[in-house]
Amino acid sequence: MDFLILYNPFLKKTISYSLTKEKINHCNIQLSNYKNNSTYYGYKKEGFNFNTESLEFISKDLVGTTKSEYTNYLNAIFKCISENQIKKVVAFRTKLEIKPKYFCPKRAFESLKTNFPNTFVFWLYIKNEIQMMGASPEIVGILENKKFSTYSLAGTISKNDNFSKKEYLEQEIVTDSINKILSKYQSNVVVTPKEHFNFGDIKHILNQIEIEIESKDFKNIIKEIHPSAALSGFPKNEAIDFINQNEPQNRTFYTGLCHQIIEDDKQYAFAFLRCFEIFEKDLLFYAGGGIINDSDIETEWNETERKINSIKSIVM
Repeated sequence: MDFLILYNPFLKKTISYSLTKEKINHCNIQLSNYKNNSTYYGYKKEGFNFNTESLEFISKDLVGTTKSEYTNYLNAIFKCISENQIKKVVAFRTKLEIKPKYFCPKRAFESLKTNFPNTFVFWLYIKNEIQMMGASPEIVGILENKKFSTYSLAGTISKNDNFSKKEYLEQEIVTDSINKILSKYQSNVVVTPKEHFNFGDIKHILNQIEIEIESKDFKNIIKEIHPSAALSGFPKNEAIDFINQNEPQNRTFYTGLCHQIIEDDKQYAFAFLRCFEIFEKDLLFYAGGGIINDSDIETEWNETERKINSIKSIVM
């Protein structure tokens, strides 16, 4: 059975879902990969329990992103920025690790919940397609009592360092782009003061952005926001085109969208982030970062390394 097990930090609750590719009009959850060409629908599965030995792990010859590949990709981004075609592109890479013999998906999932209780912790299993797990801080939208809220989360440094102009600029691009979208639905957009969001040994800059909406508008809004400038770049369409034409690896479900429906007036959407794929012999970790004119290749590489290690140190 294909499934998604999801811990929601706002509900403080873990819910299991049975997934199908067959479209369900009144489903409890809907999820799709980054390119939105693989979509699954699901119902809540009460009393879900299984033996992890029944899971089938994909056997595949894998390689992670080399530093040379990453450097070449960032240089292509810098060239595009210098030609004024784009202001920001989010570049990702992967890191391959041999799966420890003692690795247990159930234990890894529980460890992520314990260590990252303020994130959406997910375990996605689709037979012969993907098995992915992670702890995502990337909230696309929350609907509670006719209030829509989202988070502009970007700019990454070590927990003990200070943010520079580069991180603030990168995060402001995300805030401005979301604000512009929400302004189409209501003129009174509330943006809270900047704060810091800690994730393991790293931290980000964050604004919360809110408007009042009708429940029926939630799905359209999250589709307009996702993938935000924190996941694609800016301007959004130009950044997505650049990524689709130049990105050296396939994102699969990394930065894909998950939409959880508790009831009409209580819905949550987040992006699959801070995650890794589980294979027969390996674990493949994903991490990305926003690239702007002031970015430095070595600094960006180290940033992705810290993001990967924040998850890797918990599950390995």
